Amino acid sequence: NGSRNCDTSPITTSSAAASASIRFSNSTASARRKSSYCFRCIASTRCAAPNAASMALAEAGIPMRDLVSSLSVGKADGEILMDVAGAEDNFGDVDMAVATVGGRDAFVLLQVDGVITVSEFRTMLEMAKKGCAHVYSRQKEALMKRYSSVEVSK
Repeated sequence: NGSRNCDTSPITTSSAAASASIRFSNSTASARRKSSYCFRCIASTRCAAPNAASMALAEAGIPMRDLVSSLSVGKADGEILMDVAGAEDNFGDVDMAVATVGGRDAFVLLQVDGVITVSEFRTMLEMAKKGCAHVYSRQKEALMKRYSSVEVSK
């Protein structure tokens, strides 16, 4: 039916991607590969997982170089879109997942499903970079809000 939907999909963070954001000590070098499993994956699940994991690590106080921010862009009915939704992801022409570290051009995820021109790729990548920077600013805002009301005991 043309659907790229799945029932169970491993979402794996490679050691290179994890090393870009988490500060590992030598004792944790062997624990760098992390996997999450999502059930009934739809649309931007593979982008939501790195965002959620990054926020959870920050909330847990894990030392990190910076946050990972991710989103998807795509092409459906000839139009390039940001934050691709279910039908666009499953039945659109192209779906591209992108994740950056610190809202910069430090990519830790770039996956394209579909066929696009070089010009379309550049347009989608620029859109994704701006989107990731926006997600990053919202992540920082949420963490700042969370901890601005925390009292420190003396």
